[in-house]
Amino acid sequence: MKRKRIILIIVTCVILLTAVFIVIYKDTIFQRGNPIPYMSKMITLTNDVPYAKVYDDQYVYIMRFGSDKLIKHIEETYQVTFIEQMGSSYFFESAEGLIIAESEVYWRYYSVWELNVSETELNTYNSKEVSKTKFCRQRLNWERRN
Repeated sequence: MKRKRIILIIVTCVILLTAVFIVIYKDTIFQRGNPIPYMSKMITLTNDVPYAKVYDDQYVYIMRFGSDKLIKHIEETYQVTFIEQMGSSYFFESAEGLIIAESEVYWRYYSVWELNVSETELNTYNSKEVSKTKFCRQRLNWERRN
């Protein structure tokens, strides 16, 4: 009976400490919503695989600091050229249009990159059916909505 009571006290203390930790650091833990997809991709990162796509249906990547392999991946995948960096935004350009990649610090050692590319923009971008002016107009309309 005494042993069960000690185990119950230990389990209760662990649960309370975990709850206090989550309450104190909730802004950091949940800064991008549900942290589980990001944590599962963090585990897969190595020196050989410095970045990972977080969601299959979105253009969100996570990577460790200090690697430029994601920029090279964006250039190769979307046939664009890196132009410049303004703050946390990276600009890529080609004859067909512009892609903006926004990065933010995630849990101190990682950065999350979000590419502002919609599926229709990708299709028109890849098929070269839309002029640069129309593509930029679509980009401005998208930015105004968000």
